[in-house]
Amino acid sequence: MTGHSDLPGASVIVLNHNGREFLSDCLESLRQTDYPGDMELILVDNGSVDGSQAFVEKQFPGVKLICLETNRGFAAGNNAGCAEAAHEIVAFVNSDVRVDPGWLKALAAPLAENSAGCTAGKILNWDGTRLDFGRGIVTFDGHAFQLDAGKPVKDDRYHEEEDIFFACGGCMAVRKELFVKSGGFDQDYFAYFEDVDFGWRLWVLGETVRFIPASRIFHHGSGTSSKMDPFDRGFLFEKNAFMTVLKNLGEEALQAFLPSILMTLLHRTYALTGKLADRQGLLSEYPYLRGKENVIPGGPKGLKKFFAAFLREKKKGARLTLTHPHSISQLRALDYIFNHLDDILEKREKVQAARKRPDKDIFKRFHFHLVPTYPGDEALFRSEFFKKLLKPDGLVEKNLKEIKS
Repeated sequence: MTGHSDLPGASVIVLNHNGREFLSDCLESLRQTDYPGDMELILVDNGSVDGSQAFVEKQFPGVKLICLETNRGFAAGNNAGCAEAAHEIVAFVNSDVRVDPGWLKALAAPLAENSAGCTAGKILNWDGTRLDFGRGIVTFDGHAFQLDAGKPVKDDRYHEEEDIFFACGGCMAVRKELFVKSGGFDQDYFAYFEDVDFGWRLWVLGETVRFIPASRIFHHGSGTSSKMDPFDRGFLFEKNAFMTVLKNLGEEALQAFLPSILMTLLHRTYALTGKLADRQGLLSEYPYLRGKENVIPGGPKGLKKFFAAFLREKKKGARLTLTHPHSISQLRALDYIFNHLDDILEKREKVQAARKRPDKDIFKRFHFHLVPTYPGDEALFRSEFFKKLLKPDGLVEKNLKEIKS
């Protein structure tokens, strides 16, 4: 066992984008970190225009400042910070947090002992009264959720060290060598689910991710990410989820799950485009009139009314027009996926070539979940067709009541 006094050096990477209002609390709490080894603070500024860089230079001159010209996202920003890290362990936090003094020591100890490849801390809300992150789950199609987020700390269930599927990127640590060797965060994600992808990848590579409840930080809920347009987030959620399962599922599991993944993607696209845009019922019109009585309610009179209405709409130039931002974000996700299929395949082949742990061993520890979160999901998941499509027994747990979609 390696004692805490023997902990290796650690580089703490703080990612910031227009988070000037949070930096004083964040960096001051990090300066108060009780860590027995060497420690450096690195702030990666993702093209902020709110004076963040000048503030850090003046108020926290001991912080290594990396200034990116544009916002390169969570993944690329943290990768840039890791590239400049001087120490064996790298720890990641966001700029809208403050840390408990012992947070880093608790995260680093299992890494120094080689009892985990990556460690995750507990994230509470700013005043410590509610849970933000204690455990996360992944759905069969690659989306991820935080269990019990927002629950009072008196109902906190996560008090024991335990292996978990993935760490939240807002409070995690990993050996730098492993982070680099495994590919780091996938920069094509920009933001969201890159930590899920990274954690899953570590399990595929034969490593482990461990939850350390003694490591605690306090978070301004979505203090910086809430500034992103919600429909831009929707685009990232959908395309990143698809990339995550495509990259990390083994061949047999991918063949089993791919039909249900594609059906869900197709159904969501229908629900988010047709239902939101089809105000005139154009999609539900049957184009072939095979008989007056069978097709048009009301017989000949109904037929006459039908054609009268049809001609009126023709004169108006009826169109199925997509203007809802959620519809557009879903189509943007499909556009990205279809234009990057070969890139995604190349990433998949690299992950699978390095695989050291079979899916069956991962699935013994962690189940996929079936969580309706988009318009139309509940109806699809209840259908007999979908139940037959999603066959792999023991890999999917049904809708969890504690999840708030």
